[in-house]
Amino acid sequence: HRDLHSFPTRRSSDLRLSREQVLDVALAQVRERGQAGLTMRGLAEELGLGVMTLYNYFRTKEELLDGVCGHALRALRADPDPGAPWNRQLETAIRDLHLALADNPGVLDVFVTRSVYGPTLDRVRETLLGILRGAGFPDREAVHALGSLVSYAVGFTLTERARSPKTAPVNPATRFRALPPEEFPHLTSTAEQYREYLSDAAFEYGLRHLIGSLERDRRRG
Repeated sequence: HRDLHSFPTRRSSDLRLSREQVLDVALAQVRERGQAGLTMRGLAEELGLGVMTLYNYFRTKEELLDGVCGHALRALRADPDPGAPWNRQLETAIRDLHLALADNPGVLDVFVTRSVYGPTLDRVRETLLGILRGAGFPDREAVHALGSLVSYAVGFTLTERARSPKTAPVNPATRFRALPPEEFPHLTSTAEQYREYLSDAAFEYGLRHLIGSLERDRRRG
């Protein structure tokens, strides 16, 4: 991703930017400064545009945020492997969502504070619903499954970031080993394993069991 200050500072009269270029800079600002650090005025100044010119690209701040989220997750637009079983298609899609959000913490903040819409996210929703309906889930159950899967990816990623070594003042394994074992027998005996509490392995464990429960429901249906 290009540096925030690598764009020329010419005025809008002699600068023609594509929507993609605007979103490149907006996404860089969200990554660097978070959701609160992205403003229409600040983005316009970074691009060398007048604020009113920027409104020709995005009518509102909310529309801009939707665009930024879609831009960050544009790699998710790829169609799933049609030769893979439906459960593997879902696993891949939700895993990719988790990784994309982990790489874009500012975008993750947008996801947990508001509903996000836009063409890119709508295509992701359409793809996931298509997988579920194609597997035979009734409409209501497909929508419920979609909400559960996306919420799992978003929630796990958010908790993972909040409990990362960068933000945790004390290593949990060290803390739990120091607890009195007669009072906390389970925490002390699993202290070493607790480092995997929010690991990739833990994410895969939860995803596998979540989709496994969908498989069982589908077979009963």
